[in-house]
Amino acid sequence: MNSHTRTIVQEERAQDLYAEEVFGVSLWRLIRVPVIEAHMAARHARGPSNQNRVPLTRITHIAAGIVRSVCHLPRLRRRRFLVMGFPRRRLENGEWVDPFSDPIIDMLGADQVLCVEKPFMGEHSRPPRTRGIVYFDWVTALSLVISQIGFFVPLIIFRGEISDLALKAHHVTGISRRRISLLAAKATVRFWFERLVARALLSIVRPQAVLLTIRRHHYPLIHVCRIRGIPIYELQHGAIAEGGYKYSTPYD
Repeated sequence: MNSHTRTIVQEERAQDLYAEEVFGVSLWRLIRVPVIEAHMAARHARGPSNQNRVPLTRITHIAAGIVRSVCHLPRLRRRRFLVMGFPRRRLENGEWVDPFSDPIIDMLGADQVLCVEKPFMGEHSRPPRTRGIVYFDWVTALSLVISQIGFFVPLIIFRGEISDLALKAHHVTGISRRRISLLAAKATVRFWFERLVARALLSIVRPQAVLLTIRRHHYPLIHVCRIRGIPIYELQHGAIAEGGYKYSTPYD
């Protein structure tokens, strides 16, 4: 339970933070979690951010994971269902199990499903129980690099939207407008790039349906699925009555 959730949601609604859009998606939705985490950490309401921040000591290990993920590309093929795996697995009998997706994959039949998984904290729990899994480390890494290089482009093209959001979000969180603007610009670049990847992925797999666990990790894919009319089913990892701000929005 998070006692700050209700206040955060009320402020989001009052300031209409979801109004500014880029590429047809709410800009605030793309940066909501890191901005609010920074706000709460500054007030000692939470621990440090739990975003995918990777220690420099793990760079070699992460580089190996990126190479491994490139080697997984030949596994991409047409399947009836596309599952976006959840990398925070649990160990069972020597294998790391995705408790949300693996039972459904077993039920649907492994030959009917392609499971794609982004890294968590720069890596995956291995060996996975999920057979034929495709790691997408290269997408995450390249998205980060491109956003660091090209962040200035959205600051020009979407100057009005980013400026308006930064002003509103600063009023709510106290985080500097410059920091919010940079986060928004980088998130816009990542969204653009990962949307291109999502288009290519869906063109190869051509699924009848997509299943995922946490939507905020897959907004570009969700966006493309909606355009193409592909149904999406979100599996939730636990019952949340009035949980943290990551699961509560003004749209509840």
